[in-house]
Amino acid sequence: MPAIVWDDSLRTDIELIDGQHRELFERANRLFEAVGRGKNDKAVGEALQFLMGYVKRHFHAEEKFMRAHAYPKLSAHSWQHTDITQSLNDLVAQFKRGGDMWIAMKVSRLFSGWIVNHIRQSDMDYVRFIHRKK
Repeated sequence: MPAIVWDDSLRTDIELIDGQHRELFERANRLFEAVGRGKNDKAVGEALQFLMGYVKRHFHAEEKFMRAHAYPKLSAHSWQHTDITQSLNDLVAQFKRGGDMWIAMKVSRLFSGWIVNHIRQSDMDYVRFIHRKK
C-alpha cells in the first residue's frame, strides 16, 4: 500500500503542476517501498537521489509559474520550498555518510507528510489566486 495517496482534493487543475505532484507521490512511494522491503543501500540511495532531484526541478517549475502570474506570496512559498529541501538534503547527506535505513525512512516520512499539507494549504492558495485572475 502506498505511503501517500493522490486524490482529487490535491488537484490544482494546472496540468504541469498536477503531473509533477503525481510524479512526486510516485517517487516518494517508491522510496518508502524500497526502505520497507529492506532493499540494499545502493537502491535506496538511488531512490533518494532521484527524489531529491525531482523535488528541486518541481520547486523551480512551480516558482517560475508563480512568478509568471505575479503571485504576491511567492517569497514565503519559496521559503517553504527552501526549508524542506534543506531538511531533506541534511538527511540524505547523513544517509550518504553511512546512515542506516532509519534515515531513509525519516526522509520518506518527512516528505510524505509535508507534501500533502503543502499542496492542500500553500499550493491551493496560489491556485485560488491564479483562478481569480482569470
